[in-house]
Amino acid sequence: MKGWLAIIICWMSCTGFAQNQDGIDSLKAKLRTQPYDTNRVLLLCIITQKYYDINWDSANYLATQALQLSQQLSYKRGIAWADLRLGGVSSIRGDFPAAISYFQKSIQLADSLQDYEIVGRGLDNIGYCMYKLEDYYRAIAYYKRALTCTQKSASLEPLTVVFHIDIAMANLASKNLIEAEKSLVRAATWKQEKNPRYSLMLNLFGSLRIEQKRYAEADSILRLAWGQIEKLENVSDRADNRYYFTRLKLAQDEIQTAYRYALEARDYYQVMGRTIDLESIYSLLSAIEAKRGRIQQSLDYLLLSNKLRDSIQNGRARNSALLFEQREQEKQALADQQEKILQQAEKRNQQIIWISSILILGSAASGLLIAMRQKQRSNQKLLDLNEELTTKDENLELANEALRHQQEKIASQLEVIADRNNKLQEANELIAVQNEKINQENENLEKAVKERTNELVEYNQQLEQYSFVTAHNLRGPVARILGLGNVLKISANNVAEREEIIDRMVATTNELDTVINDLNKILEVRKNNTDMYETVDLSAELQRVKENLRSEIEKTQATIQEDFHAVKNLYSIRPYIDSILYNLISNAIKYRNPDHRPVVAIKTNIRNDFVILTVADNGLGFDTEVNKSKLFHLYARFHNHVEGRGMGLYLVKTQVMALNGKISINSKPRVGTVITIVFKQKKA
Repeated sequence: MKGWLAIIICWMSCTGFAQNQDGIDSLKAKLRTQPYDTNRVLLLCIITQKYYDINWDSANYLATQALQLSQQLSYKRGIAWADLRLGGVSSIRGDFPAAISYFQKSIQLADSLQDYEIVGRGLDNIGYCMYKLEDYYRAIAYYKRALTCTQKSASLEPLTVVFHIDIAMANLASKNLIEAEKSLVRAATWKQEKNPRYSLMLNLFGSLRIEQKRYAEADSILRLAWGQIEKLENVSDRADNRYYFTRLKLAQDEIQTAYRYALEARDYYQVMGRTIDLESIYSLLSAIEAKRGRIQQSLDYLLLSNKLRDSIQNGRARNSALLFEQREQEKQALADQQEKILQQAEKRNQQIIWISSILILGSAASGLLIAMRQKQRSNQKLLDLNEELTTKDENLELANEALRHQQEKIASQLEVIADRNNKLQEANELIAVQNEKINQENENLEKAVKERTNELVEYNQQLEQYSFVTAHNLRGPVARILGLGNVLKISANNVAEREEIIDRMVATTNELDTVINDLNKILEVRKNNTDMYETVDLSAELQRVKENLRSEIEKTQATIQEDFHAVKNLYSIRPYIDSILYNLISNAIKYRNPDHRPVVAIKTNIRNDFVILTVADNGLGFDTEVNKSKLFHLYARFHNHVEGRGMGLYLVKTQVMALNGKISINSKPRVGTVITIVFKQKKA
């Protein structure tokens, strides 16, 4: 069997792997030109799957779009696909109860449409959730149910190999090595170009051989898998391959090689955020470090592993509890439904019995009545004919009398109704007037509450600004005064130097007094912001900032470039503009690139009714995509090798918002940073 299996794997590797899927960019290009029809729904679902290993939020957003469009179009198949994709996002995030709920809705709708591809994929995905919850028995059961769906349609045949691989994965996790090998052998009979999980299959083969302690075969298979994985962009397969190699090399006592593979696997798992796999790799790293004699590092990795394991177990416990509750609710719903069906059946039986009894009695009574009537007719036919005319006359008179009384009664009732309608109309009009008054009072009250809330928010913002601006903008003058004081002590015997130092201290003290006065004025913003606005000369303001930063500029030989041709003056709050320029230029110098001198370019532009202020530098920069969750947050830092508190960008954004502006940042590592601020153009 071993020789036959080796022949199959070698034959499959020679056939090559043909990639037929379009890249995400090309799919998004198609989406931009695709009308809002059913084809757009399916395209959104395809792109969602592409984002599974890249960006979960984007995947969830696209799947939600697909669901909403399907509901607008009443496209049931699209709804089933969208629920399937939303379940996939939830399962990747580890929210398995939500994922299973989406999959069950998708399966139910797809089954009514006889779309067995969606049914099969939904069952397979529920199996994956059970696999992640370590309920391998249920996982295998769902995978096998998914496998039966492939027998209902020839078009689903390509999914057969996928489900065999999933069954093998669950058996391998439960240490059922015999069944795992059977499923992998079945999957291996498929040609490589028809096996979308070929790399995963090879990784599982390698893991199986490790469990069987057939290390030479495991090494060959995992190397073959890596040769295929390198051609693709599947981060998951790369991470798993490095994880299995780590286990193999650790078993072979090749500690240094195992350590290198473990670090690669760790980095991949961190990028994907796969907590369960990170716990496993930290556990392996702890064992590796122990063998390397690095006890402290081993303990650190062990602590990380235990911390993640506790988190995982807590998550599994919560998910299991939620799943148990869902199952109990489903059982109760099924029991209620069965009870309702039994009650309806019993009610129908009782109705049938009553109807049958009534029909039988009615038939007997009808027969007897017919006989009696026939006899009476034969005996009284002449009498009836004689009395008929008299009876008709009497009945007609009675009917006429009743009609007259009824007409009088109707007329009286109409008068009462008309009177009541008039009163009701008056009451409705009064209610409408009262409602209008109440609504107006409510609107006025809401407006007053909103205005008061805005005033309180604005007041708190100004207090916060005052504390931050005080800490930042007073630092430069105070530092210079302290420095001049120290120099004054050294030059105590030189009269000329003392006079120069004293002059500089006086100038700096005046500057400090100006800053304090400006900051005190900021507190008046709460009363009336417009009183603080003035025409700010950007060039002059920049010169003041450069003077405050003169020591840093001279020390780093920084170049400050300005281009205020488009907009020279800005109608704004001058202390805010001063603080914004100071913090941005200070950050650019502080986080400069050591490979070249810092250059900071400050430029204004105008677009429609907006003034655009850009500050660009050639410093260290950082990855805005990776750090977008930390942007403009208090105490958020992107470089730890330079002293700082992470308050500058937060302060700048707060001041820009206080000026009703917007701020954005674009930065690249080792290239630099561009900060763009947009203000509504104001007139003095």
